[in-house]
Amino acid sequence: MTRVGPQELITMLRRFRTRKQYAALKKSCEAAAAEWRWATDLMLPELPHDDVVRGMKPPKWVKARPRHGSLHGLDRDGRVRCIRSDDRDRPDRDVYEHFLIHEGNGFWCAFFEASPRKALLALKWYEMEGGRWLRSLQVGHSGAREIVLDWEAGRLLKVLDRSWPGASAGSLGAASAARLKEADAEQTTYTYSYGADGELERVTEQAELGDGDPPWVQVKYQRVPEGVNLDTLLRQAEDLVVAEVPRAVRAAKVRDVVYGLLMQFTGVDTDLDGYAPPLFLPTEALRRRLAAEHPRDMAWYPWAVPEWESDPGAGRVTWDSPALDETLHLIFQLTIVRGRGYGPVRKMFQRACARLNARAWKGILRTTDDFIVVPFDPHGEFDARADLRASVPADRLRLLMDRGYVRRMKLT
Repeated sequence: MTRVGPQELITMLRRFRTRKQYAALKKSCEAAAAEWRWATDLMLPELPHDDVVRGMKPPKWVKARPRHGSLHGLDRDGRVRCIRSDDRDRPDRDVYEHFLIHEGNGFWCAFFEASPRKALLALKWYEMEGGRWLRSLQVGHSGAREIVLDWEAGRLLKVLDRSWPGASAGSLGAASAARLKEADAEQTTYTYSYGADGELERVTEQAELGDGDPPWVQVKYQRVPEGVNLDTLLRQAEDLVVAEVPRAVRAAKVRDVVYGLLMQFTGVDTDLDGYAPPLFLPTEALRRRLAAEHPRDMAWYPWAVPEWESDPGAGRVTWDSPALDETLHLIFQLTIVRGRGYGPVRKMFQRACARLNARAWKGILRTTDDFIVVPFDPHGEFDARADLRASVPADRLRLLMDRGYVRRMKLT
């Protein structure tokens, strides 16, 4: 059994560099396809447990074309040979395509862009054993990556994820292969543990930071214990936020005058899990600068964190809370992973901010007279006025509206 390494990957990459090579591969794979079937996504190997860890539903075969899906060409042995992002009658220049080359211990997957050039976007080798994914090695425009799965008695115990951002599909040759050295990789390890009943209990992530720094470790999944419900966890999370955020702010030792404490919603459907919210303490000097640069936008700009988070005056607070992380992980399992709405979590953050607005910050922060604590959505999908009304006292909101720092709204 031949093990595919960096040199084999580069050699195979050279086979699909031109439009003519793409056409030959397409002709060969489509000639082997005996039937075409739609699926909800790419029918390629998936990491086990992603449905419970990240709420990622595994792809499945469907009889009719789904709203979002992929068309697969299967050979007479039921193996996928071609994958298209659209119908077969759609011009190839408008369709992303994958072609699979099967070998004894795995298969290659070549991914081509939707353009007249049909340039190769990525090439990936899957090492398989009896339908089980053991290892993969890939290269694309964003770099190279190796994934190694450690199995024991049918259980996944560990996933080793190595990446080399500097080695891309556009940089060929021995130099590229040489860059894929284990010691040079950015490495993350995921460890899976199971309960006495055989069910997944916990997944931890350990990222090697290098430069002599200790690895960064966090819980990616924790099974919800028996007897624990969402209401209980939300109360625990709220109390932890109210207790620990002031400690984190005090530890940050911010000396400038700040106009707000902005707390990011976490554990939303675009996140991979729940975690302690990022905090920002924007300075009054930043607000004055924003007013000078964006005078017509000051009713929303001071609260639009993504617009100014890289500014020195943004005041991002570096903090961690293992207890809050774990509680929000469990909440994520009971909401997003199980297909429930984010509403209860959003209200929890609103209540926590309301309690923090009610406390005194003297001795911890130097604040403006219109200082507020408010949650924010970096994606802009939530109505910020609803968060303001639920979190901030009415008299403070009136002051901010009078000064033009918040849009006019009806207060109850």
